[in-house]
Amino acid sequence: MIEKSRFLPEHLRKIKDPVIQRNGYFGHLENLLLAMLADSRKSVRELGLRRLLKCRTTAGQQEIREFKLPAFKFDAENYIDMIDWHSTTITEPPLTKCISNKELKEMILDVSTEIQILKYPCHTQAVER
Repeated sequence: MIEKSRFLPEHLRKIKDPVIQRNGYFGHLENLLLAMLADSRKSVRELGLRRLLKCRTTAGQQEIREFKLPAFKFDAENYIDMIDWHSTTITEPPLTKCISNKELKEMILDVSTEIQILKYPCHTQAVER
């Protein structure tokens, strides 16, 4: 969506960009980390792994994690550059908390390794309850 909006005239981008920023939950760093771990490029998977392991070593500094959207870089060439990773506090996605460091490393180095991730309902009546 961001890539396609770059072709709009400047006056329309000034309207569209704040809307994308406000509703850009896909761009939250936890979602980006999950996407990086599942990327087809090994270098991106390894970068995601390093960031996740770093996050695990600094865990415990913040008891309650706040789901706050970081500022997007609309001129980024790749989704991994959409946010400034150095100025943002990285928190671990809940889906990876049950996976050990060893299993994560195996998953990143060997794509054929299947990691069991808990399945949660999404967009169903069970979620509404």
